Amino acid sequence: MSGLDPIVPKLLNIKRKDQERRLSSILSEVRVLEQKLRDLEGESAKLGSSENGFEQMSVEHGYLRYLAHRREALQRQIDGLNRDADGVQHELKKSVFSQSVLDEMQ
Repeated sequence: MSGLDPIVPKLLNIKRKDQERRLSSILSEVRVLEQKLRDLEGESAKLGSSENGFEQMSVEHGYLRYLAHRREALQRQIDGLNRDADGVQHELKKSVFSQSVLDEMQ
C-alpha cells in the first residue's frame, strides 16, 4: 500500500476537533433553551395560581396563548437541535473510526 500523506492525520484531527466543538455548542444551546422552557413553565404556573383576577385578564389578552406558542416554539427548536446533535455525533463516530483505521495502518 502506498504511503499516506502526512497531512491526512492532521486533517482528521482538525475535523474531529471541529465536530466536538460543534457538538458542544449545540448541546450548550439545548441546555439554554431547556432552561427557558422551564422558566416559561414557571411563568405559566404563576398565572394559574393567581387569585387576583389576573389569570382571567391574561386569558382575555392572549398571554396564555402566547406562552403556549412560545413553549411549542422552544420545543421545536430543542427537537431540531437534538437532531443536529445526533447528526454531529454520527459524523464524529465516523471520524473516530477513520482515525483508528489510520492509526492501525501506520
